Amino acid sequence: MNDSIIAPCGIECDACDALIATLTNNNQMREEMAAKWSTPEQPINPSDIACLGCMHPETRIAYADKCPVRRCVVGRGVETCAHCSEYPCETLEKHWECISGDTAQAARETLDGIHASLK
Repeated sequence: MNDSIIAPCGIECDACDALIATLTNNNQMREEMAAKWSTPEQPINPSDIACLGCMHPETRIAYADKCPVRRCVVGRGVETCAHCSEYPCETLEKHWECISGDTAQAARETLDGIHASLK
């Protein structure tokens, strides 16, 4: 495992546009992400995207505090979902369905690797 930040759901934060936009102060990237991530129920403004990893105390991203995966990990006091005795669970599977594609597959592989190393 390298030194990258791993979100509770397995996303490698170093490859996430939210972290990149924050570290590079890229407002165009924030605008694109806000448009992509917004839903009628959860509109996201570009100014809402200030991410240093969803577990970082200075992260300001509209969804982080509402993310069921993050809330579960915090509530259980584990580092990632891979550290949980119920891995993988329905909450995590639903999250991966939402992010889908290569990102979801990479997140699953990351957590599978962490989970296997803990046995």
